[in-house]
Amino acid sequence: MTIHNHTHLKPGSGYGMPRAYKQGDLDSLCGVYGIVNACRYACRSKGIHLDGEELFVCLIEALDSLKKVKEALYDGIGMRDMNFLFDVTKRHLLNKADLDFRVERPLLKIPEYDASLAFAIVRSHLRLPGASALMDFEMTDRRHYTVIRDVKRSRVRFSDSAPTRPERISDFELKKRNARPRRSTIWFTRTGIVLIQVSRRRRAT
Repeated sequence: MTIHNHTHLKPGSGYGMPRAYKQGDLDSLCGVYGIVNACRYACRSKGIHLDGEELFVCLIEALDSLKKVKEALYDGIGMRDMNFLFDVTKRHLLNKADLDFRVERPLLKIPEYDASLAFAIVRSHLRLPGASALMDFEMTDRRHYTVIRDVKRSRVRFSDSAPTRPERISDFELKKRNARPRRSTIWFTRTGIVLIQVSRRRRAT
């Protein structure tokens, strides 16, 4: 028999508690979380109960029907699959809550724009009832979908599945081919701003 001499680490002996993992550290499902959180945010002032867990399961099952859960989990969700999930969300909200769900990418309609104009559009949209907004942005170390909580003066605040600090509008730039980003640059594209609006379905009289 071999007797091993184990050295036991005691609490407080120089090793701090490891930081807890956040959504996004181990998975790439920010697109799914973004849709769920955007829908919940849009319903915040309308007295509508939205079952976020039920919507989340619906979206995961939709990805599974395309055999894309593993891809989404590890590699994220591209625009084509996000559009598919928006369609799934529209049907889900209509069938489960009798709600209309509308999505728009406003920058596709504008020939020239910058961050100031893009966020001015978002600010105006968020004043509408049942409104929310998603943003797909890219930094030097990651790409991420998040909900835009509000736009005030020179900063943008997010409501995110992973804690995200407010960002200066001046740090956002339109992504250009072959451009060299600064470390603080946050890239976005024409498809990166998504306006969402949820409303009660109008019934014929």
